[in-house]
Amino acid sequence: MFSIEKKSKQPTKGETCSKWESIGISQDYLVNIDDYKVSVLIRYTAWQNGERDVNCLDFAGDKRLNKLPGRLRFCIEPHGLSHDMVTLKTAIIKSEPPAHANLYKRDIAFYHEIMGVDLVSELISYGDCKIDTKEVLLNTTGRNRTELCMVFPTGNEILPIAAFVLTRIYPILLSDQPRFWLHILDTENGKNKLCRHAA
Repeated sequence: MFSIEKKSKQPTKGETCSKWESIGISQDYLVNIDDYKVSVLIRYTAWQNGERDVNCLDFAGDKRLNKLPGRLRFCIEPHGLSHDMVTLKTAIIKSEPPAHANLYKRDIAFYHEIMGVDLVSELISYGDCKIDTKEVLLNTTGRNRTELCMVFPTGNEILPIAAFVLTRIYPILLSDQPRFWLHILDTENGKNKLCRHAA
C-alpha cells in the first residue's frame, strides 16, 4: 500500500501534546503512496519531558492533504513498563469548504467496509501490536471505552508512522469514493454525530 523510508534525525524545539514547550529529538520518515502519487514527510519526536508524538510536516501530491501538516498528530502514551499506546481516531474530510479533516471515532469494521482496508493485518505487518477498543486492551470503563487504540512495544517508531498513514492520510485520499462520500454525508447529517471528536 505504501513504503516508509527513514530520513534525517535532528534536535527540535516545539510544543508537546500536553501543550508544554520542550526540546527533543526528531526522526523524519518519507512515506510514498504510489497508487495516489503522494509523498508525505512524517516526523516522530521524542521530547525531553518524556512525551512522544507523530506529526505530518509536509506533502507532495494530492491537494486534499494541504490542511494536514501540523494538525491531527498522534500522541503516544506509555502503557506499562515496556509498551506504548496510541488512540486510532480517523480523519474524515468535510464536504463543505474549507475542506479540512476532523477526527472521528470509528471501529475496525469501518476500515473493512468503507475503506476496504484490513487495518489489523496492515499494522501487524509492521511489528508486534494489538488493535482493539480501549475497553478490551486497557480495561477502560469511561466514555472513551469504545475508542479504537493500538498497543505496541516501546521503541518501535514504524508502527505509529504506519498507523498515522492508515488513519489520518488514507481516509482523506479515499474521500472521493462513493461509499466513503455517503459515509461523510451521513456523519454531517447527524447519523454519526455521537462519534465526532474535535481535531
